[in-house]
Amino acid sequence: MTMDIETTVDFLREVWRDDWTSTQDPYVPPVLWNEEQYKEGSTYRIGYYVDDGWFTPIPAIQRAVLEAKRHLEAAGHTLIPFHPPCIPRIMRYFVRAVCVDGGQFLTKKLFNDIIDPTLYGQVVLFMIPLWLQRVLAYPTKFFFPRLANMMHSMALNTGELRETYADIEDYRGDFVVLMQEKKLDALLCPPQVMTAPKHHVPAKLFAACCYTAVFNLLDFAAGVVKVTEVTEEDDRKLIEEYPETDPWYRLTKESCKGCIGYPVNVQVAAPPYKEEAALRILRDIELAVRGK
Repeated sequence: MTMDIETTVDFLREVWRDDWTSTQDPYVPPVLWNEEQYKEGSTYRIGYYVDDGWFTPIPAIQRAVLEAKRHLEAAGHTLIPFHPPCIPRIMRYFVRAVCVDGGQFLTKKLFNDIIDPTLYGQVVLFMIPLWLQRVLAYPTKFFFPRLANMMHSMALNTGELRETYADIEDYRGDFVVLMQEKKLDALLCPPQVMTAPKHHVPAKLFAACCYTAVFNLLDFAAGVVKVTEVTEEDDRKLIEEYPETDPWYRLTKESCKGCIGYPVNVQVAAPPYKEEAALRILRDIELAVRGK
């Protein structure tokens, strides 16, 4: 993490200037810094979206994405509407891939230490037998469908887990093909559904990681940069227009009320080995915002 994008670029230029890292660690690909992708004046076709169809961000974050879009268009880039496919299903894949054993490893580690009170809810969920989670998901879908979707996340057996890894590979291929069909080099989107929350909130909103989880699953390069701050108009829209259809939305809304002046970022993501392109786009946004 750095104070500005150019510092990140300087660091990576140095790290990737030769193959020293890969000679020390054979698991690191011997890929060098590609100045052609980053050089000033490089322009890209960028897909953008303000809502992934799973968890709608607060108005301030949606506005930030659209402001960043205008900045990039002014810098010569081409922005194309894009919609990431199947995010509800991908959230199940993500949780299943992270908690490969149904959360047993994480639960054991937590019980061997002092458990943070903010994590009590997650620990209780891990302790519910997986078959019971599946059973409880059925009545839950009538009043909290998104939670019901996530209650199908944990793998019941190794066969189901293996199928999930195959599904993840298929999704990666489909996602890349979709970008290629639209001739997209990178994506611009929200980094989160809300501004910086209070300490007790993130553990109750694990589903809000969707905007970063998808790129973790895809193994894309991704980064964030500040674009704006929450305004009084953003706060008004949050109060009047933001949905309250389930407990996650209500918690998000309540947590973000009155956060005027909080910084608001956007996220840029690009396929593997396109880090330089993502950094160029982030840098162009930063330059436009700072007016330098």
